[in-house]
Amino acid sequence: MATRFGKTELSPADTRLAQAIAHPLRAQALTVLNARVASPSEIAEELEVEVSNVSYHIKRLLALECIELVNTRASRGAIEHFYKGVAPKYLTTSFWEKLRPAVRDSISMTGLRVIFGAIRDSVNAGIFDRRKDRHLAVVTYQLDEQGWREIGKLYDEALDRTMDIAVEAAGRLAEVKPRNRKALRATFVQLAFESPQGSPDRHELGGGEASKI
Repeated sequence: MATRFGKTELSPADTRLAQAIAHPLRAQALTVLNARVASPSEIAEELEVEVSNVSYHIKRLLALECIELVNTRASRGAIEHFYKGVAPKYLTTSFWEKLRPAVRDSISMTGLRVIFGAIRDSVNAGIFDRRKDRHLAVVTYQLDEQGWREIGKLYDEALDRTMDIAVEAAGRLAEVKPRNRKALRATFVQLAFESPQGSPDRHELGGGEASKI
């Protein structure tokens, strides 16, 4: 939507989301809660900040309808609250373009922190390579603008389908008695970013080059 001055006007939902991610710590907390259910204390520990600061921004996210309370638990004489994100799971290109560079950087760094943390936890648990059908691919291409857009659209479609499959799996698991439930905890990562000219098509990983390992 365009204003009379030629600037793009945000919808009410986009306005709330813009307010939610205007502060770096709030954007970080929302990124975590869009990835998993967590309490303010868990987020504070993960981001290495004071719980009081996280709690303040959690209240703002709740007021902006970007998260919701899903559970409570007694902990050390107090009630611990657990939340999950209800804001869009990913930001559209049109909305992303409206954000200040500093806000985009903050969101990206938080996402990378979540990715690196998930990889670290899997490796430390000794299960990263436990499944023979696990997937890891790294490749760099020389593209034109059309190729970049086409791959981006493909990634969006893959993400949509991934989330649909996850919802279907959660529904099947909910129908199984807890003692018979066999749930697989899995993390899926998609990245697409511009690389400097001259970077190799296949990057050195460990002892050799590979595009799919």
